[in-house]
Amino acid sequence: MKNILFAFLLLLTGTAVAATDGSTGGTSIPDRYSSNAPLYNKYRNGFFNHTEVDLAFGLGSTELPYSQRFFGATTIGGYHFNSVVYTGIGAGIFDYNSGVMAPLFFHLRYNFSDRRISPFLCSDVGMLFNLSGTDINNPFYANPGAGISILTQRKRTFTATVSLYTHWKKDVVRESFLNLKIGLLLK
Repeated sequence: MKNILFAFLLLLTGTAVAATDGSTGGTSIPDRYSSNAPLYNKYRNGFFNHTEVDLAFGLGSTELPYSQRFFGATTIGGYHFNSVVYTGIGAGIFDYNSGVMAPLFFHLRYNFSDRRISPFLCSDVGMLFNLSGTDINNPFYANPGAGISILTQRKRTFTATVSLYTHWKKDVVRESFLNLKIGLLLK
């Protein structure tokens, strides 16, 4: 557990350092740090990439395989409309307590404002593919959540999300997790 926590903190630090290069992004210093400063590409549509690191803890009974915890990363490629609505397709890898699974999912996100700091709602819905076993009954999953996005540069946004991750198989008990995600969104 210490190694996982260390890797998570190392990745968090690396993401924070990579997201800042010391420039002000073409604005004055007070505007850049104001929560009311509008986004730079406020009315532009375009492609985006959102990479996140996930850390999840099982809720309820955690004796079953794939129900105690997982750690992983996902990346989403998609299109944003007016910097408010984001939709895309994602993939990743999750290291569960009992094995490794790869998610393939559809992503939808809605930002409540176009300001530098903005709360949002998001949801991922997809399928998990078991990479470490012979189980061919791949589970479906849903991951609704809420978070905050902070514009750090002209086209870089830091995100933090808390979500309820649930996966299930046909005729099998569902497993749920409290999922904590940090990410970097590039436009």
